[in-house]
Amino acid sequence: MRISIVVPHLGDDVAFEESLVSVLENRPANSEVCVVHDGTYADPFELADEVRFVTADSSDLPTLMATGAAAAAGQVVHFIGNGVRATYDWTATAVERFASDDVAIVAPLAISDASGKVAAAGWCDSRRDVSAPVASGFAGSRPDSAGQTRLGRRQLASVRGVYLTASFWRREALLDAIRGFPTDDWVAAEFAWSRLLTAAGWRCEIADESVVLGELTSLTPPSGFRRGCTLRGLSNRIDQRSALTGLMGTVLAGLSPLRLFSGGGFSETLGQLASLVCPGAAVRGSLSDQIGGPQSYEPEDQRRTIPLSTDSSYPRAYASPSHRRAA
Repeated sequence: MRISIVVPHLGDDVAFEESLVSVLENRPANSEVCVVHDGTYADPFELADEVRFVTADSSDLPTLMATGAAAAAGQVVHFIGNGVRATYDWTATAVERFASDDVAIVAPLAISDASGKVAAAGWCDSRRDVSAPVASGFAGSRPDSAGQTRLGRRQLASVRGVYLTASFWRREALLDAIRGFPTDDWVAAEFAWSRLLTAAGWRCEIADESVVLGELTSLTPPSGFRRGCTLRGLSNRIDQRSALTGLMGTVLAGLSPLRLFSGGGFSETLGQLASLVCPGAAVRGSLSDQIGGPQSYEPEDQRRTIPLSTDSSYPRAYASPSHRRAA
């Protein structure tokens, strides 16, 4: 199964180049490496012979991911960036998970370089907490150290989604999620794309032998009012929770000591409460309930790669195949 490794350029050249160099140093066989940027990256190291450069219409992460997924040649698309670093053979066990026909999303194990502990292995979603990192603080082991980090069954079973800057996706399923919820909001895309697919019957798994190095701050935007408003609003909408149920979940989350004594966490709780009264713009956007599940996926029916250029528009590039033919 071929893999396309996509490194998005988010504006920070140092963080971007850390990710790209680590990918090239550990590049697996039968893979392509794509850099997606908004036209401002000048390729100072002249890597055009090793890397495929793709230009997007914007520099926000969801648009870079959508553009990269559309251009990718592999059946599996892996996004790594924002300072997250690859390690030796880090894609192997993650790609193996896609041998199961109902797996659409795989989370690697992100280990903190500073503490040596697990930063996150994807995220979980419950009434008590929305998008909480799985196994955060768990004793980790780098690939060059003795032993191997093994998560427990409960941790493995709790994962509901992935952090976009360290994520593996079945390409066709990801394109369906992008069409079902087009957005330029990082937080909204991170939550909704995973949850729309799992709600449609796809599975998200953790590959705990697939190790990347990175801090939680490299994986997701920081906690805050806007993030809380977006996450709780989308969670209630996707799961069709009532206002009362949403309020109870937010109150339970707010009672967590971690939130009460964390400035960003407390602000996020306030944002969750506010979402019950006034959902944010990202929550009010288009949200399809027609995402195809595993039973509708035909591996031999590969949709064609969309030709991309600097003048390609987001709605046209990611329309359904029938709409593209009509256009």
